[in-house]
Amino acid sequence: MGDSLDSMNLGRIGLYLGGISALWVLTGRLKSLGFGREGDVRKINHVAGYTAGAFLFGWLPEPEARASLYLAGLGLLLLVAVACAWRHVIPFRYAFAANTRVADHPWEAFYFWSSWLSSIAGLMAIDLALGSFQVVRTAALVVGIADGIAEPVGRRFGYHPYRRSSRTLEGSASVLLGTLFVLALFTTAGEVSTPMFWLLILGTAAFVTTIEAVSPRGSDNFTIAVGSGVILKGMHQMGWIVFR
Repeated sequence: MGDSLDSMNLGRIGLYLGGISALWVLTGRLKSLGFGREGDVRKINHVAGYTAGAFLFGWLPEPEARASLYLAGLGLLLLVAVACAWRHVIPFRYAFAANTRVADHPWEAFYFWSSWLSSIAGLMAIDLALGSFQVVRTAALVVGIADGIAEPVGRRFGYHPYRRSSRTLEGSASVLLGTLFVLALFTTAGEVSTPMFWLLILGTAAFVTTIEAVSPRGSDNFTIAVGSGVILKGMHQMGWIVFR
C-alpha cells in the first residue's frame, strides 16, 4: 500500500478528511441554530462522504485508488471515534450532532458508528470480493446519491408509508430515480442496444430500490453497496455495460 501513496495522494486523503471534518462541524452548528432538519443534516454528510470520496479517489489508477479507499476509510472511523469520545466538547459536539438523531437517544453513538462502519465495510467488501474499483466508485455514487436523497424526500413528501416500516413509496421513488441518474451518467451501453441498456439500468435501479426498502435500519449503506456492486460487476463482465 505504501508504494501507492505518494505525497500527492496523501495530501488528497488529508484534504478529504479535513473537508469532511469541517462539514460535520459546520452542519452540526447550523443544526444547533435551528437551520435544517436533522435528517437533512445527516444526509448532507452522507452524500458528501460518498461523492467526495468517489470523485477524489475513484478515477485514480487502481492501486492508488484502492490504497486511498482503505486509508481514508480508517481515517473516517477515527473521526467518528473522536467525535463520539469528545462529544461534550465543542467543536466535537457539533460533529456528533451532525450525524445523529434525537430519536436515537440513548443510542446515538451506536447509530453514528453503525452508519459509517457499514458504509466503509460495504465498499471494502465490494473491492475484496469483486476486485474492480470501477464497480466500487459507481456503487459509492449509488449509495451516496440515491440513498442520500431518500430520507429527506420521504420525510417531506412521504404520504404513503409501507406497512410496519418508516420508509415510504415516495422515498423509494427517489431511490429509483437517483440510481437511474447515477447509472445513466457513469455507465454506458456495451454490446447491447441503447433501449436494452436503459432496460438494464432500470432493472438495476428497481433492484436497488427493493434492497433499500427491505433492509433493516442502519444496514442499507452496506446492502445497497454490495447489491448494486454485484449487479454492476455481472453486467460489466457480460459486456452489457461500460463504466465511464
